[in-house]
Amino acid sequence: GGWRRLYGNTLIVTTDTGWERDYAAAFYPYGDYDEPDNEQLLFTVPEPIDRRHPPKERALGVPSPNGTGGLAFAYETLRSLGPIAAINEEVEGDPFVLLWEEEKAGAMAYWPTVDGETLTFEVVGDRFVDTQTGSVWHMGGIATDGPLAGSTLEPVHEAFVAFWFAW
Repeated sequence: GGWRRLYGNTLIVTTDTGWERDYAAAFYPYGDYDEPDNEQLLFTVPEPIDRRHPPKERALGVPSPNGTGGLAFAYETLRSLGPIAAINEEVEGDPFVLLWEEEKAGAMAYWPTVDGETLTFEVVGDRFVDTQTGSVWHMGGIATDGPLAGSTLEPVHEAFVAFWFAW
């Protein structure tokens, strides 16, 4: 529901394809990806697997610009911050903001610069607010109220959601 409110014209993939195939069959090669602790993987991954989080826990990864690392934010950790969170962080000296909403089961990373000014974010009540202007933002990176209303944040295009073991 939260996604649809942000992106009402989104198309989704369905298992109702018109073909006679049981997409939930026991022969599914990836194991149960709905269970974060399930360690069945289709491919071998280098050992050791990082055990700080369950292997199939989702995480938002923000790679470093030079491709030698980055930061990953496990959804389990984000959920512990509450239903909504704004995390101001840096990757190799470049600031970004991560916006999290549990209802949408979503995390997004943005470059927090508007008109040459780097913004920092906090949660006030149930809203994302930049501390410089007091403008209100939504998860889609758009200011909806305040002096910056209508402004947009550029997404960190290299950021992606993956399972913890893959990150």
